[in-house]
Formats: sequence, C-alpha cells, structure tokens
Amino acid sequence: MRIDAPLPPWWRDLFALSDPVPDSLQEKIAAAGDGGLRAVWAVIDPRFGERPVPHATDLARRYCVWVLSKLARPDHVPRLLEEMRSRGGDDPVTMGLSEALAACGPTGAAAACEWFAETEPGDPIRPWLADVAAHGGVRSDESLAVLLIHLQDDPINGARLLTDYGDPSAVAALVSEFDRTPSDGDDADPHTLSLLGGAITALGGELDESRRARFDASCAVVGGLAVAQRHRIIEKFGFNGMTSRPEPGDDCPCGSGAVYEKCCSELEAELNERSRLRRLRPRP
Repeated sequence: MRIDAPLPPWWRDLFALSDPVPDSLQEKIAAAGDGGLRAVWAVIDPRFGERPVPHATDLARRYCVWVLSKLARPDHVPRLLEEMRSRGGDDPVTMGLSEALAACGPTGAAAACEWFAETEPGDPIRPWLADVAAHGGVRSDESLAVLLIHLQDDPINGARLLTDYGDPSAVAALVSEFDRTPSDGDDADPHTLSLLGGAITALGGELDESRRARFDASCAVVGGLAVAQRHRIIEKFGFNGMTSRPEPGDDCPCGSGAVYEKCCSELEAELNERSRLRRLRPRP
C-alpha cells in the first residue's frame, strides 16, 4: 500500500459509520485501490488521514480492521506489525489486526512466529501471535513450535488453536498436557480436560480407557455447569427486566451461542413450571 496514495473523496464518511453498513462499501473500498486502503488505515491510525482527521466511531474501527482482513496482502505485514506493537495485546482492535495478519498468509505467519520468539510468557500479545500461527494457512516447524509453547502457557486456548491448525503430530503434546491436568480435588479442571480431550480426538488421537473415563466425566461436569449457569442468569434477570425477551430465532442472551428457542426458552418454561408447582404446595 502506498502511504501517499490519494484519498478518495468519501474517505471521511468512513469515520461516522453506523448500522446498517452498506453491503457495497467493501467493494467501494477495494475499487479505490491504495487510496481506499489508506482511507481504511486512516480510521485505525490518524497518521494516514489528512488534517483535520475526524473522530471514528467504534463500529468504524471494527469494520475497517475487518476490511483489512479481507483485503490483506503480504506487503501489508510491516504496517500491521507496527500497529499491533503500538497498541499491544490488550487493545480490542488488536484482534482484528491479528486476523488481517493471518490473512497475509505465510508471510504474516512467519512474522508472527518471529515476534512470538521475542516475547515472554504472560505477554498479552502472545495469544494473538499464536492465533496468527494457527490461521496463517501454512504448516511449518516454526508455527507448530509456537502453538506447542502456547499450549503450555494457556492449555484452553492452545487446545483450540491446535485443533484449528490440524497437525496430528501435536497429539503427543496434547496427551501430555491432558495427563498433567488434575481431575480430582480442589485443583480439578474439567473445562481444560474436556477441551484437551476433544482436541486429541479431533486430530485423530485415541484415548485409552482411563483417559476416556476422565474425559467423559469432565464433559459431563462442564455440560452441567453450563446448564446451571443459564438457570442462574434466567433466575436473576428473567426476560422482562435487564434482558428483553428475544424472538425464537435470536441468539440466546445467556451467551451459549444457540438460538433462544433451542436454549433458555426451554429452561425458562421449566423454571416457570417449577414456580407454579411451588405455589400449589400447601403452606406450612
């Protein structure tokens, strides 16, 4: 992208973006070439705009980093790295920038692996770099090494990323992490066990009888906790106060990812019935 590319006449309109975003906007940006890309970057980094640079809405920033992930190309890598370094791992825009870096393919993945090697455990940028290594569209010794190190740092996210990466050679490391994760006592971690076991089987590995029993038990606990959490949300907030009643096909407000009619709608009906039966009981 040429930093000095002429900005299109509509570039300032991007800063005030609001719902609904026109479907044709991405094509409009792409058609403007380097000028369109510079306009997108101006929303993210004011240095790319012309004074005065207007204030960008949150939607505008989120949309522009999403566009970058769709129009990314290898020559964008240095600019993306610079922006990620300046923002750090805790900035919400960094997630979109990491997606754009992954969309740059092998060049982006190699840059992420090189940067990962310079970081220390606990650095908030490391999960995003591991994400790029997993989704950069290329398998390499460097990418796998990053993901295996990240597995030790963060077994939950590491298991997810290794599943996406899809390399069966990671099974041994996943099994080792599975065996180190406790399933009993105060340190029991059923959530991590369920994800590690799922990653092992997804990559073609097998769980022996003992590991299978631990995996099945952890999945049962996690499933029970998820249902209990949805019960607590409904019992505390209901659907008439802080949370409005959704339509049957809307995403359920409990955050499960399922539609309302297949999730808390059923639980709400169950809770209503429990309440009705309690009212029918004779008072002591």
